Amino acid sequence: MKEITFIIIAIFLFSCKSDTQKKEELELKNSDEVLNESISYLNSIAWPINTDSLLTTYNSLKNTDKIKFSKKINSISQNAKIEQERVDNRMLEMNKELDQKKIKQTVQEEINWKKTKAGKLQIKYPKWSKEDCEKIVNNKIWIGMSIDMLQYMNGKPNSANPSNYGNGTEWQWCWDDISPSCFYGGDDGIITSYN
Repeated sequence: MKEITFIIIAIFLFSCKSDTQKKEELELKNSDEVLNESISYLNSIAWPINTDSLLTTYNSLKNTDKIKFSKKINSISQNAKIEQERVDNRMLEMNKELDQKKIKQTVQEEINWKKTKAGKLQIKYPKWSKEDCEKIVNNKIWIGMSIDMLQYMNGKPNSANPSNYGNGTEWQWCWDDISPSCFYGGDDGIITSYN
């Protein structure tokens, strides 16, 4: 009877040890997964830790130490995530601030532009570009300007002569008191040449 009791106790102890081993194996497996996830995250943010050395250290440890080591690396990884989120949020805030400053600056530049002589001209003639308005207020003449621009600068021409040689109507607009005095273009009113 004692032998049977001893055998039952031995089987019980053996099965308990087996459950303990199973628990340790499960914890070790979980620690492997936690370590790999932690290292993967640290690599993704270019954390200044040599992750190969972490794996080497981990593999050289006893099972119970592996679990502790894995928890420590996980803690570092979690802290790095929190810090990275803080940095990302600050970067978003800074970008918003920069965008708001750019908008304010653009609005202020537009307000200042509209106060200039060229800006006031563009308000009156919104189809004319800023560059065109600046050229006009500086009395510049160029190919591609319109007859309306010339008339704004010099008043109505002294003569406007149409001609048609089979390619559509061509115009010659002349002013007696300016130089160059004659400008040429089509029905669209765009200056193509002058003399």
